[in-house]
Amino acid sequence: MTLTGDTFTTPFNTSDVVFGGDLVGLSINGHVPPGTTLHGLGMNQVILMV
Repeated sequence: MTLTGDTFTTPFNTSDVVFGGDLVGLSINGHVPPGTTLHGLGMNQVILMV
């Protein structure tokens, strides 16, 4: 996985995260903004999709 730019700052930009190697095929399908929760996820966590 490659992280570029200010990956973990707000606003979160999914194009700053690139998956390679054994993680090829994964993509970010969403993220939980700071100060919120979603379906049991904590803030700033990402939702991965195969």
